[in-house]
Amino acid sequence: MLIRKAVSAYFAAFAGIIWFALNAALHDGSDADRFGSFAGWLVLAGLYAFPIALVYGSLVSIGMDLILNRRRWPQVVKHLLSGLGHVAGGWIFGALFFSLFGGGSTLRRLMYPDGFTWACIGTAAFFFAADRLLVYWQGKRTARLRYPVLLVMPIAVAVAILVSLHRPSPPLPPFEAADAVSLATAGGDNTVIDRFPDEEGTVRTSIDGYDVSLSTKAVPLDAGKYEVTFTEHWTGGDQQGSYWYAYVVERNGVTLSGKGGDRPPYL
Repeated sequence: MLIRKAVSAYFAAFAGIIWFALNAALHDGSDADRFGSFAGWLVLAGLYAFPIALVYGSLVSIGMDLILNRRRWPQVVKHLLSGLGHVAGGWIFGALFFSLFGGGSTLRRLMYPDGFTWACIGTAAFFFAADRLLVYWQGKRTARLRYPVLLVMPIAVAVAILVSLHRPSPPLPPFEAADAVSLATAGGDNTVIDRFPDEEGTVRTSIDGYDVSLSTKAVPLDAGKYEVTFTEHWTGGDQQGSYWYAYVVERNGVTLSGKGGDRPPYL
């Protein structure tokens, strides 16, 4: 009997977890993240549901069997009372547990069950159904399959739901020179390149009497990989010079590849 109750608890807990996680994913997640939401709730709910169903659910179920076996009941009445007892146990647990840890009145949650309480009620009903199915199946020729089937079935259902919720990411657009320049110049103010054009080209300006040209140029190195060079030329009177910074830019990062030249006197 203990093995039967343990397998029933496993099946019921897994069924309740799937129900709860799917409901949460469909209501809380967008189309893009329902896969991750369902998987996350599946793991989180499982940490609580399996031990609770194994201990509390098995005690309630064994208690109902002991009480109902004390006298002779018609089989239909016995099953009806056992089912109601299982459901009542899940109902009370859901309302009491959520009141203790989530706040609110236990009586109110009994009268107006929330989503968590309904999940507990459903889990209790699955426990009763799995237990009765195992008892019924015991005398059949395929009885040796009853435990493997109930162990594998919820896993198969969870995997099928995960597959159905999975949405492959759309292909990324090509990473082009303009994207590389935009990424390289995205560092904000107060950087060594914050005065340079944020697209390929050259701008000319005057700083403290010096004629200055600031150039930005992207050269492809490989597919989706560019070297972005920032070059500053300056002239003033009999002085002139230039300096440069070069970065290797890919979709996932920017790396300084070199620098050189003379530091402008106006900096």
